[in-house]
Amino acid sequence: MAETSFYAMLALLGMAALCALPFYFLVVALLARRHGALAAERALLATRPADEDLPRVLLQLPIHNEPRVIARAMRAAATLDWPRERLEIQVLDDSTDESSAIVEATAAELRGAGARIAILRRPDRAGFKAEALQAGLAQSDAPYVAILDADFVPPADWLWRAHAPMRAGQRVGFVQTRIAHLNRDQNALTRAQALVLDLHYAFEQPARAWSGLPNRFNGTSGLWRRCAIDETGGWSSATLAEDLDISYRAQALGWRAAYLVTVAAPGELPSSWRAWKTQQYRWTKGTAEATLKTIKGLLPRLAPWRRAALVSIALAELLLPVVAVLAVVAGVVHIAASGRLYDPTLTAAIWATIGLHAVARIAGVLLSRRMVGGEWKGRLVGDLGAALAFEISLTAERIRATASALAGRRSGFVRTEKRGG
Repeated sequence: MAETSFYAMLALLGMAALCALPFYFLVVALLARRHGALAAERALLATRPADEDLPRVLLQLPIHNEPRVIARAMRAAATLDWPRERLEIQVLDDSTDESSAIVEATAAELRGAGARIAILRRPDRAGFKAEALQAGLAQSDAPYVAILDADFVPPADWLWRAHAPMRAGQRVGFVQTRIAHLNRDQNALTRAQALVLDLHYAFEQPARAWSGLPNRFNGTSGLWRRCAIDETGGWSSATLAEDLDISYRAQALGWRAAYLVTVAAPGELPSSWRAWKTQQYRWTKGTAEATLKTIKGLLPRLAPWRRAALVSIALAELLLPVVAVLAVVAGVVHIAASGRLYDPTLTAAIWATIGLHAVARIAGVLLSRRMVGGEWKGRLVGDLGAALAFEISLTAERIRATASALAGRRSGFVRTEKRGG
């Protein structure tokens, strides 16, 4: 028994160590291409086009019971630097509380100032956000569609900057801009979340884009070409990650994804652990569902090395929490069976695995901090410790979400509470 558990733990630690390798690929990709890619992005965004060269855009704001933030989002949308007659703001209101009254009052205020705002209400929440977005598309023929969640406050120049890659490439199906954080410094949890999310938005996504890997639409702070949405068959509620689902389907059809790391729209981070846990369960399960559903259609379009990189990244995300927990279980069994608390081989393997992941992630954190520049004011060591503690606290939740996705169980869309301010 002791020998079996020893080899089981050693094998699991080896698998956990292998899960670090895709992260090193992203580090190398970012370092190799960062200067050239950033220079090209700045050149692309150097000049604002004349108003007569800007197309009609539908800006969708999907909401469900967001009384503290929706007025702020609507006002930010109405002040975007875009010709008024070519910007249609569409509030997709699935609310059952006082949010609807706030939407009506704010819309009346903004219409009086010249904004074009439509409000769409459905009889029920069937299909959640995905079906709300699709219902909104049926009410407009604008050739471009921008999407912002209710807690996001884009700067005035966000839309014309997001549109720049569309002007430069006819096969750009969607543009994702970096997600920033309104309340990064609110408490230890928001600082830890910002650090972890910047690893994705300011490190992983630019590295994917600059190395030619398929990228993700994050569900907000993005701009779509309408014909790309239509060609994919539209929004689908088959998964909890309708954003990843449609972005992979579009790229499988040959549409390109563009990512702008120097253009950011800030949103609100959950300020309580309970709200964050709810959000992370939905994100983990939705990512697993969408990956299982769509990645097979995407892989044949990729060069062999890009195919291997994408599969490795996806597997590492899904397997690491599961492998880590199984390694702990095997370790406990080994201690109980052998009667020894210390084994030099296993101890070395544990520290080697931890070190591999720590070095890769610290490199990613440092690179992401360089990307966001002055937005980051946190204390690195303290925030790293808090991020590690909070991430460990979600291990069981992420395993549960992944298992639910693999089992094919459906879940309702539970919104993340936002407090505004």
